[in-house]
Amino acid sequence: MIETQGVIIEDRDSGETILLSSLLAYLPVMELEEILGTHTWKKTFVNGYWVCQSSQLELKLSSVKVDYEVGEATHQIVIDGGDIANTLVQDALEGTLLFVNKQGRVMGDIELEGIHD
Repeated sequence: MIETQGVIIEDRDSGETILLSSLLAYLPVMELEEILGTHTWKKTFVNGYWVCQSSQLELKLSSVKVDYEVGEATHQIVIDGGDIANTLVQDALEGTLLFVNKQGRVMGDIELEGIHD
């Protein structure tokens, strides 16, 4: 098994270092309609190395190839206020607030301070 935690890919000709865990940042950015499906990203090296930082193990690399698939997902979010009033109605002429609950009943009769001075 090859360790991936703490592994970097070094291009010793260009000086570029890629942290394996952030390899996703190197994949091409495209519009969703263009990217859905299976893709391959490949980077070749003349003087590349796979370096495990914890063990200092170095492996000579000629290329790195990533096969990946992009899909689309949707999530539904439902926010329920529970016992909180659904509707707040303000009667500006009377200076009151009325609450309409889920069953459509008008609840409360709260005087607004300062509306009729």
